[in-house]
Parts: sequence; structure tokens; C-alpha cells
Amino acid sequence: MSNGKLMIIDGNSILNRAFYAIQGRTLLSTSDGLYTNAVFGFLNILFKYLEEEKPDYLCVAFDLKAPTFRHKEYEEYKAKRKGMPEELAVQVPVIKDVLDAMNIKRLEYEGYEADDILGSVSLCAEEKGMEVVIVTGDRDSLQLASDRTRIKIPVTRGGRTETDEYNYDTVIEKFGVTPLQLIDVKGLMGDQSDNIPGVPGIGEKTALSLIKEFGSIENLYDNLDSVGKKSVREKLAANREQALLSKKLAAIERNMPELCSIEELRIGQFDEERLYELFKRLEFRSFIEKLNLSKGAGNSKEGLQLKNFRCIEKIEELTELKSDIVSSGEFSIYYLIDKFENFAEKLVGVAITYNSNNNVYIDINSRIGEEDFLKEFSGIFENPGIKKTGHDVKNFITYLKRKNIEFNGLTFDSMIAAYIIDPSRNSYTVSELSESYLNVPVESLERLAGKGKSFTPYGSMPCETISVIAAQHSEMVIRLKEVFERIIRENGQEELYYKIELPLVEVLADMEYWGFKVNIDGLREFSLELEEKINAITEEIYDMAGE
Repeated sequence: MSNGKLMIIDGNSILNRAFYAIQGRTLLSTSDGLYTNAVFGFLNILFKYLEEEKPDYLCVAFDLKAPTFRHKEYEEYKAKRKGMPEELAVQVPVIKDVLDAMNIKRLEYEGYEADDILGSVSLCAEEKGMEVVIVTGDRDSLQLASDRTRIKIPVTRGGRTETDEYNYDTVIEKFGVTPLQLIDVKGLMGDQSDNIPGVPGIGEKTALSLIKEFGSIENLYDNLDSVGKKSVREKLAANREQALLSKKLAAIERNMPELCSIEELRIGQFDEERLYELFKRLEFRSFIEKLNLSKGAGNSKEGLQLKNFRCIEKIEELTELKSDIVSSGEFSIYYLIDKFENFAEKLVGVAITYNSNNNVYIDINSRIGEEDFLKEFSGIFENPGIKKTGHDVKNFITYLKRKNIEFNGLTFDSMIAAYIIDPSRNSYTVSELSESYLNVPVESLERLAGKGKSFTPYGSMPCETISVIAAQHSEMVIRLKEVFERIIRENGQEELYYKIELPLVEVLADMEYWGFKVNIDGLREFSLELEEKINAITEEIYDMAGE
């Protein structure tokens, strides 16, 4: 029976892998230019294996820049390695800050490499009867595989991240030698990346064959005359000391002094407020939602409290609301629409704010019918004399067009304003903009709805859950408008916004509603033309390949 499970992450290896795995045309970065692709990828890998393994203990090992005992043994050790790219180097302190905020123990020791930490901590845990999982991108760690220690190596295949997993038996199945004998194999074949010389002219295939036959480098040299191939025997004879040195360099140290106690590695609680602030600075909104940090972190800030809020559930109440809106002359709106297959959609609810802080939510899903609401409110939507503010209004305008209702009097769209102010943002939800520009936490409707298999339509949520949040969104749209108007004015973007971007909302809604005509026969002809070209190129490729 196991005395708990320890997971050890090879920090530098996984960070390096994540850096090169998430590239694209431009590296992922924050809106102010801080590179974050390696940190983002590292955390995805970390969370993936935490969910899979559910360890009791966790630590991350890092290299230090200082020389190690291997450099003292062999000055040329890792001498040919290029320096870390600056875009990656700036992310190393960032991931360490994140790990500290997650209360995950970091281990780094001068004179040793992360591999040595993996080896020493895993052996310590094994001796305590624990199960050990090592997550690394470095196959050198396969020498640590045992009946109690598994090595997980994330790899990319076909654009997807998969895992190669090894224990004692799987190492033997794949290589034909034991994990410890892999040290001898590397001693013979060397390692270009670490500049371990090995025996010149001895490759992996020959090295594996020799160790399978003789068991170790030492026994190989004791029985050198038994090596059948003369050329191999001569290479070995000429490089005896180099082979033994290479084995020593390839061996992971497993008895490092002054290691922390295993109990210090027990998984604890995140520092949620600190982690939230870090993820907010890094613009990792998906992780904030995944870990539900905004709710906890927001406790230290004053959340939005609706002063005047009511939920409208009867047609009669709409008449009074219409009168109030006409008297006010303007209002903000936040709509909830569920979309289904075949372009079907249903208006679930509408939140409206007028006279600055009067907030209402119209329950169209269960109380007031969709057609009844539209019949009552079409005059309000079509009245150009009533000023309207919203967020991503285009979709609502398109929805109304399908109901033969026009939407007139649009004076401000907070999503469009946020975009021209900061086009580099990854997302423009009301909750995120409220946090960024007003420092006011608001529950995210997008997080509430979820994604994929966990997606919940607004129509399936209790009215008491979404009504207040939708009304908060409506009021925040009003507040954001005041801030964005000032920023647009200071940026000299008034003409861009009011004469180009805002009118374009209605143009795009028209285009989406009407669509555009296509020449079906022309498309078919073009398709046949492309098919002929593809077939011709395919034949040319086969001819060039000699097949």
C-alpha cells in the first residue's frame, strides 16, 4: 500500500517545452508586451497532470545558472548549448512567482541540476514507501524509473499533446535494458545536447547492443576481447577513460545533501488573492475562471451592489417601465439570447438600466412570452429619440431584424469602444472590462454558462441566478460608457468611434441579416478547377518521389 503520491516537475524542461510548443506567428504576450506563452503552456501541463494523478505532494525543480559538479569533472560539459532566448528568460521569474502564489515548493540547489533534484527527492520518497510521478521533457530521467516511480513525458503528435509514460518494465520493453543501464548506454553513445563525448563512432543501436550483452561499461571493458566486431573493439579500446567519464556525467545524483523533508512538499491552499492578481496581470482569464479565483479575490474589493433592482414578471409592469424609459430619454440594455442548431435563437431575458441606477430584469423565459415582450417594446426599440447604450449590440440588432423590428437610437456600444481603445485584448466581456477599467468585480455570465460539455443555456438557469447578474452587467455598461468616452476623447478617437466604428455596427447587422448572394454554378466550376489542379500536383509529387 502506498504512503501517498509525490509528483515532481522538471521546471526548466517543461517550461522550455511549453515555450517552443506555443509559438504561432507571434508569441503569446500581454497587452503591454510581456511574453507569457511558456508560462501558459507550463500551467496547462501542470493542471493536466494534477487532475490525472491527484498527488498528495508536489514540487518543481529548477536549474541554477551556477556551474555544477559535472562542470568540475569536465569543463566542456554543456559547452555547446546556446543561451536561453530572451523571450523565454523573462518568463522564468514569472513562473516562479506563480508557483509561489500556488504554494508549490520550488527546489533549486547550487552545484546541482534539476535532474539531480528529481533523482534525490524521488529516491527519498521511494524509501518512505511512496508512489512517485516525475513530469519531464528530458529522457535522461528514464534512468529513475522503477516499480514505484513513473516518468511522464509530454509529447506533441499531430498537433495534440500526448504522454509517453515509463516505469521499470516499460523501459525494458522499449530499450531492452534496465533503467540504470541507460546510464551505461549514454556513456557509450554520448549526448550532443549535453556535450557528453561518449565513444566516438558508437551510436545508440551499438551502445544498446553492447550493454544488453555485457551489462555495464565496466564489464564491457573487462571483457573487451569478447567484442566481436574489430572496429567497435578498437574504438572502445581507444576511449576507455572517456567512456567511464561519460557514464559518470550521465548518471543522475540521487543522494544530494540537505534536501527538504517530504512533508514540506505536501500540497496546500493557493494564495488566491495573490494568484488572482498575477493571472490578471498575465491576462490568463481562462485560469482565473478555471480556478474560480475572481469570486474569492473579489472579496477584498467592493462588488457592485444594485441600489434599485426589480424583476418584471408581468405584462402590466412593462407599461409602467415603458413610461419611465420614455421620460428618461435613454437607457442601457444587456440581453440574454440562447442560440440553437439551424440558426434558431430565443430571447431569454433583458436587463435595462435607466435614470443612472434604476435596474430591471425582464424575465422572458418563464414569465413574459417572447412575442408579448417584443410587441410591447418594439416602439421603444424603434424610437430614435430614445438613446440606447449596449454591449455587443450587433447580435441584438440582427435578432430584432428577424422579428421585423428595427433598433434605432444606438449612441454607444461598450464592446466596440473597448476594442478601439485596446485592440490587443483577447476578450471583451463586461466582467473583464469592469475589473480592468473600474476595479469592480462582477460575476461573469460567460463563466456561469460554461463551455463544451459543461455549457448551460441561459434558459436553463434559475431566474434568481441570472437576473441580478444581467442587471449588474447593464449598469456596468453605463459606467464603462463614462470611462470610455473620456479615454476616446483623450486619445483623439472620437471621429473614428462615432463616425466609423459605431455606424458600422448597424451595417454589419444588416449584412448578417441579409447575407449575400453567390453564384452557385460559378462555385461548382471553381471547385472542379481546384480539384483538377490538386490531382495534377499530386501526380507530380508521386513522380518526383519515384512512386
